[in-house]
Amino acid sequence: MYKAPKKIYLILNIIIAVVFSSLVYSDAEAVISEEQIKLDVQNELVFDYVRNFKYILTYKIKHIGEYSYQDYYYDTPDLAIFNLGYLYRFRVRDKGSGSLEYGLQFKKEYDVNNKQDFQRTEIDDVIPEEMALKILSGNWSEAFSSNYDLRTIKEFRKFLEENKIDTKSLSPLIYGQQKRSRFSLKEDGKLYFEISLDKCSFNLINDARKKEINFLQLEFENKFKGDRSAMDQREERIQDLIMFFTQNFPTKVERDSKYRTVVRELIKK
Repeated sequence: MYKAPKKIYLILNIIIAVVFSSLVYSDAEAVISEEQIKLDVQNELVFDYVRNFKYILTYKIKHIGEYSYQDYYYDTPDLAIFNLGYLYRFRVRDKGSGSLEYGLQFKKEYDVNNKQDFQRTEIDDVIPEEMALKILSGNWSEAFSSNYDLRTIKEFRKFLEENKIDTKSLSPLIYGQQKRSRFSLKEDGKLYFEISLDKCSFNLINDARKKEINFLQLEFENKFKGDRSAMDQREERIQDLIMFFTQNFPTKVERDSKYRTVVRELIKK
């Protein structure tokens, strides 16, 4: 029977957020339930502490890898997509090997104003380099119109048509860079969570003010993978992780995603 340790150590002031999400992946129709614990970190020293940890609670920490992302978020000038609760993103991934991977994501985010709505739908596709290079060179509309077989594009086009949004009004509005360190959290050799340490920087594209937002975020993700005994203990384990931080640090719940935070700080203010 799982029992969390009673002794918990104080490290640094951080902010914790819990996000319950439902994800849909482009390579499968299955809906996977996932819990995320997000922390906005006020001091980069917290990353140093985590990197030097041997254990958090009963979980042994192992470094997985270092990654970097470049993100381009598309919308209309009046934020029609964002205001409907969605985002459309093009990402360039460097997983540390030097080789690049490119992807599209269409996502409906949870409603932060409705405490009962924690559902979030994500559709992701890895795209060919040829298409990615067209997007990076500015030929977004051509890449968008010639790849109907991708589920992200099919669903996004359907969404635009239903909401009477002209594809010609779309352009990349926000650019982001993220440096990510990933770690696994295992107990008795079994994977329960992964942890990410994210150093983030975002700015508006073609903004004369050159306004920028920078922040640090730490995130745990549930990786129980349908293990029955682990799933039975899921809520307890998640609550113990939450308590590890909330009982020892000044905390403030922040349900917004990175993108919502960025839009609020760069555009809505």
